[in-house]
Amino acid sequence: MGAAEELYRRYQAGDDGGFDGLIELYRENLIFFLLRYLPSIEDAEDAAEDAFVSLLLHPYREKKGASLKTYLFTLGRNHAMNLLKKQKRQDEFRKSSLPPLEEDLALEERLCRDERHRRLLQALDAISADYRETLYLLYFEELSLKEAAQVMKKSKKQIENLSYRGKAALREKLGGELD
Repeated sequence: MGAAEELYRRYQAGDDGGFDGLIELYRENLIFFLLRYLPSIEDAEDAAEDAFVSLLLHPYREKKGASLKTYLFTLGRNHAMNLLKKQKRQDEFRKSSLPPLEEDLALEERLCRDERHRRLLQALDAISADYRETLYLLYFEELSLKEAAQVMKKSKKQIENLSYRGKAALREKLGGELD
């Protein structure tokens, strides 16, 4: 049993500190993941908060191969997709065309300290969304192929193919720097 599952069990046993620990453990990573979908840090924070609320309302039930982290990131992705749909219906103008806010840059700067990491993230932004999401889940969040498939609602084989093609596209963008 991992640290997250232990914190969640503590929460279920009545210790609110367990849920606080879960938030502390996953909040920043979840926000950073959701920033890949959403145009602003405020939207990513809202979607992350909604994911934690959903975890309270729809308790995690341990299933074979589905970790708490996978469940939480799936909830976050679903909320991000719903927010994007809502924003699109309300207004065609996309905030992503505006320069990033200082808070966006501060969070990314803190999470991406070294120059190689920054170049990697820039190259990730330049490849297709499916490749980017797959590689992010597999290598930054360290999810298994099966867990990434659950988050993205694809088969394990599709994730394997996306990972292979995504790495090839990334190598091309970085000029072989990954080797």
